[in-house]
Amino acid sequence: MNDFKTIAKDFNKRKDQLFNQELKQMDSFKISVEYSLLVEELIRTIAGTKKYNFVLASSGSFSRRELSPFSDIDLIFIADSIDENENDISELVKSFWDSGIEPSHTVRDFSDIDKYLLTDLHSFTQFFETRYLLGSNTVYKNWNKTLLNSLTDKIKAKLLNALFEDIKLRYDKYGDSPKVLEPNVKLSAGGLRDFQAVEWMYIFKNNTLLNKQNETTQAEEFINTLINDNITSKEECKKLLDSYKLILSIRNLLHLTSNTKTDWFEFKSQIRIAEIFGYKENDLTKFMRKYFEASNALNRFSKSMIKKYSEEITTRIPSSLAIVLDDDFKLAGKIISRNVKTDMTFSDILRAFYYRGLYSARFDESLRISIIEKVEGFDSLEVSKTASSVFFIF
Repeated sequence: MNDFKTIAKDFNKRKDQLFNQELKQMDSFKISVEYSLLVEELIRTIAGTKKYNFVLASSGSFSRRELSPFSDIDLIFIADSIDENENDISELVKSFWDSGIEPSHTVRDFSDIDKYLLTDLHSFTQFFETRYLLGSNTVYKNWNKTLLNSLTDKIKAKLLNALFEDIKLRYDKYGDSPKVLEPNVKLSAGGLRDFQAVEWMYIFKNNTLLNKQNETTQAEEFINTLINDNITSKEECKKLLDSYKLILSIRNLLHLTSNTKTDWFEFKSQIRIAEIFGYKENDLTKFMRKYFEASNALNRFSKSMIKKYSEEITTRIPSSLAIVLDDDFKLAGKIISRNVKTDMTFSDILRAFYYRGLYSARFDESLRISIIEKVEGFDSLEVSKTASSVFFIF
């Protein structure tokens, strides 16, 4: 017991040092990664050198290495047989509590994969978002292999549709606009969960995992994946990363300034955190505009990826049946794409949005990225007033 008290004392001292920095100097990614690694070290220290036949992994924000100061410490025990490992698991959990940390833990065996596959989306999603901490590497590798093998095309479609529905339910509860006046920075539209939901979509659709052992956040790893897979432009990836980092920073500061776990960005908290960022009280509007720009970027990306994956799991119309809208654009089903590879003008973009509204369609990824790049570099757009005005005369 004394050893546990010493371990806990050292952990709390280092935790206090980490979070007692000047708030305005805090880098949200750096803070979250360092805190996550500190908790990982604590857990391994408590467990000692004993060999276990099960695996202990982190999950949730802990596995993403995106822990905020009062985030839940989510752990998952994975075993071939729970009964055979019950005593060791119980002793380890008791040791954690004796050391002053209060983890939220679940215990799973391989039969739970089929059990939760289509009955509990939240539990099943958690299975794909783990990070190895200690125990049997063989069990962990077999667990991940079994998970990925469970993702048949039919199952993928059902999981993605269930995820889309879950997003709608979340919006109904926490706000469906990225400009909610007092948002939940995690769960409202444009919050951290929007980006995390895209990560889950990617995992399901591509039969892959994102739990790399690099000392970075999962958000950073996923951004690199988006770039490497040419899913979106480097410019949009930078915007997404900056946006996610800002909102994570606000979440961290909400926890620290309130000294409790809270994700509601209420008006009084907006004033307090705006001051930390260097904004005076009468400049609150400027600060919140910065927040809304970030939340809108995450929400816009989430909606685009929902449309992309929704389209991919349905029967696609052959390109031979596409309708030519004009010299530049064509429509296949509900997808608008370009016929040419020339640079887009402002007039081209206006026409694209006109067709999008007229046919209740969406842009394909190439066209969507081209528009984003052009709009974000607005000063370089060649505006053809004559072409635009003629096109929109009715």
